Amino acid sequence: MELWSELGALTCPVLLVVGGLSPSVSAADLERYRRSLPDLRVEVFDDSGHEVFRPDYERFMLLVEGFLAELDVL
Repeated sequence: MELWSELGALTCPVLLVVGGLSPSVSAADLERYRRSLPDLRVEVFDDSGHEVFRPDYERFMLLVEGFLAELDVL
């Protein structure tokens, strides 16, 4: 089920972490995310595949913690 048409309903900041070695998110998909989500932050881990927390779990966690800290959620 595709939910592209529903993305515009999100009003909160969104962090999208993409693995550079993964074919799951194409350049066209990234552009579509950018058009649909006004408060989008995209991070690409060039050395990761679909499991973006590999090979560097700490890098992933620091990114998520930093994003949440910016939102004052932590």
